[in-house]
Amino acid sequence: MFAAGNNLVMSGGNGTPSISYYVLTSTHVALPMTNWWRLVTNQFDLSGNFNFTNAINLLTPQLFYRLQLP
Repeated sequence: MFAAGNNLVMSGGNGTPSISYYVLTSTHVALPMTNWWRLVTNQFDLSGNFNFTNAINLLTPQLFYRLQLP
C-alpha cells in the first residue's frame, strides 16, 4: 500500500484468478465485520493479482481496509 498523489493504492497477489473480492472499509478497526461497508467489488486478474485505488479524503482522519473473499 502506498500513496500516489491524492490516491491510496493497494495491490497484492496469490488470489484465485478471475474470482471476485470485496474491499471493505471502516473508520474504526475494532468494529465487527458486519459494521464495515463494501467500498468496491472487483475481480482478481488472470494471474491472481489485484490492484485497488481510492482517493484520499483529508476530512477523514483515518480509514482501515480489509480484502474479503465471497
